[in-house]
Order: sequence, then C-alpha cells, then structure tokens
Amino acid sequence: MRRPARFDVLCSPRALTWIERVYAEAASGEGGAEGHGFAATNARYLRRVLEDFIPTHALDPKFGLGNGLFRAKGARWRVVWAASSAKGTAIVLLVGHRKDGDRNDVYALLDRILATEEFDDLFAWLGATKPKPRSG
Repeated sequence: MRRPARFDVLCSPRALTWIERVYAEAASGEGGAEGHGFAATNARYLRRVLEDFIPTHALDPKFGLGNGLFRAKGARWRVVWAASSAKGTAIVLLVGHRKDGDRNDVYALLDRILATEEFDDLFAWLGATKPKPRSG
C-alpha cells in the first residue's frame, strides 16, 4: 500500500499566535502540557493536527472547504489551511473556535481576513489563488 506524501507544515503569524497561546496555557496548567486539564487537551489536539494530520491529509478532499482551503475539526476547534502539491507545503492560516453566529467564529474571521490582503503573500508563495470570502 502506498503511503501518502507528507507535507511540510508552516503557520501564518496569526495562527502561530493562537498556537503559542494554547501551548502557554497548557504549560502553566496542572501537569503542564501533558496534564489532564482542558488546556492540556487543547494543546495535544493541536499538536496531533499539526504534526500528524495535516502532513498526511493536506489535500484530502474529505477535509476541503470547497474553495481551495481545508480544515480539521475537533470539538469546538477548527484548524484551517491552504496547501500546494507543487511545494509539498501546507500553511495553517487560522486556528480558532467554531461558534456559529459569533463574531469570533473561526469561519467568520476567515471571511473577514480573506477580504483583506493579510494572506495574499502566503497564497502567492503557494502559487494558489486566494479564495473569495463566502459572505462577499
């Protein structure tokens, strides 16, 4: 059986800020990042997605959002990325919570950011067309 290609995973500055916050909260909790609290669980989830899931599922259509973006979901968490087979790289654009109707919902935030130039350089580097916001 052929193993799927492993993609390199990079993070946008915005995603990295979220990830660092989650890891810091876990490290400061009881038992550190390997503890059993809510923060430690979040940190373990993100680590699995970043180190195991995205590298092997970067372009899997089962996880597509339909506009050249992909997502992993776990409980309320969403990790959204874009990927290029030519570069063998996935770039995590956003990490956040899913709460439909909330201004800070990860997909609402994604739409607002896609309406700006924040990710333009990342899409250009991937050689991908930046998707249009769903709401606009």
